[in-house]
Amino acid sequence: MKSIIEGLKSKFKSISVKVPFVLIFSFILVFIVVAFIVYSRFERRMLDEFASMAEGAAILVGNRIDGDKVDQYIDENFDMPEYNDIRSFMWEIYDNYPEIYYVYVYKIDKEGGHVIFDLDSGGAADYDLPNEIYKLEEPFASHVDEIMAGEQYPKKPISLHTRDNEYLMSYLRPVFDSNGYYACSVGVDFSMDQMHSDNIMFILKLSAIMIVVLLLILNIDIFFVNKYITTPLKKIAGATSRFSYETDQDRYNNVAIMEELNIRSEDEIEDVYNVFISSLKESLFYMMNLKRARKTIEDNESKIKYMSKNMYKDPLTSVGNKSAYLETVEMLNTMIKAGSPKFSVVMIDINNLKYINDSFGHEKGDLYIKGCCSIACKVFEHSPVYRIGGDEFVVILQDNDFERRQMLYAKIMIEFHNAYMAKNKEPWERFTASVGMSDYVNYDSEYKDTFKRADDNMYQSKLKFKEKYGSYR
Repeated sequence: MKSIIEGLKSKFKSISVKVPFVLIFSFILVFIVVAFIVYSRFERRMLDEFASMAEGAAILVGNRIDGDKVDQYIDENFDMPEYNDIRSFMWEIYDNYPEIYYVYVYKIDKEGGHVIFDLDSGGAADYDLPNEIYKLEEPFASHVDEIMAGEQYPKKPISLHTRDNEYLMSYLRPVFDSNGYYACSVGVDFSMDQMHSDNIMFILKLSAIMIVVLLLILNIDIFFVNKYITTPLKKIAGATSRFSYETDQDRYNNVAIMEELNIRSEDEIEDVYNVFISSLKESLFYMMNLKRARKTIEDNESKIKYMSKNMYKDPLTSVGNKSAYLETVEMLNTMIKAGSPKFSVVMIDINNLKYINDSFGHEKGDLYIKGCCSIACKVFEHSPVYRIGGDEFVVILQDNDFERRQMLYAKIMIEFHNAYMAKNKEPWERFTASVGMSDYVNYDSEYKDTFKRADDNMYQSKLKFKEKYGSYR
């Protein structure tokens, strides 16, 4: 059952199903509205016709009745020729108006309706006898005084009520005596049930004709909708289902698939089709340009990365250069303003560089610088090393290296001492440098305060080296 429902849902998503469904639903809705309006107007017209008929019949019968002889009609009734003539005339009225259900003449008072003439729908043998009292029912029972006063009731020739399980429309017209006093009332009833049945039969016949016409129109509409709307759209949808976007060739093929349809409906569908093809072509052009632009961007990014990488690197030692150092200084100053950062500054100044340059040339001097730098990088392998001058290096210790700073400081002092004391090596291979270290403290307002203490400590170290090993001038 679930699969059937899912299948129906899937089919209903198709425009070839939706459009006919909407058309059918619209026609049904229009048909219901039209049928309701026609029925309402037809019933109103039937009521008006019945009311006019009732009034005419009551006038005809009333004109034959002598209001001064009402009591005589009641007393003598069938023995009176005039009575029988009137009764025959009422039968003629009844026979000539098939829609009439009852025709009667009552003298109405507080007791009820005193029968004068009665033609019941059951025939001549089925009627109330003269002078019998008919108990009035609503809506007439509430208006006895108005009827006895000679007023026409109802004011308009129509009153709907139920009598003996029959839904009736009744009309009473007063008859007056020669002095102008109320004498009796002529009543004419119509069966509303019969009228409704006739109306329904009329509507059914009209509906049958309308359904045939609407089905014909609907089939024509669906034919044209399928031919000029749904079929072209289904072709477009079927073509797009074959699209692929993996390669540029796939996109070329997509355009070719759409152009093969060659839709020439000369309407909005063709406009949409042409716009779609134009969009595919623009998309193809855009993707080709995008690939070229992306390749250019990637090439430029590689160049920028290479340039950025080298922009902050010292060309001789490959450690951070002065620009990288200054950015780090700016970051540390920001940290100082924000709180109490933990870091140490290690200042390294190479010893005897001038001696090496003057005695063995700048090429050996460069090797000497690189050797001193390698010792610093080996000891402080987890911290950034910056070359900030020809023979000056700075190391910033943070995190774990900050916690181990005393051990690392002692280690680099030992490394430089051992390298300098290796007398079996060439002078430019006996690396030595003076080192000073200082920790950031809370009263340092800027990085330069910490750096100055490290530089002072380095200077003290250099003085001790000169006192012990002499100085080259």
